Amino acid sequence: MFDVLGKITSLREERGWTTYRLSKLSGIPQSTISTWYRKNLMPPIDKLLRKQSELV
Repeated sequence: MFDVLGKITSLREERGWTTYRLSKLSGIPQSTISTWYRKNLMPPIDKLLRKQSELV
């Protein structure tokens, strides 16, 4: 299985973004992103794809 959270982390760190900045740019609440990390949860792909399409 693809490590979505690992990929998000990698891309975020490459850009020098904090989780706060990721939250502001993506429109995903920081508390949601924080929960992904604390509980090692996989972010819902459908929501990420919707956010991606909004950003492009």
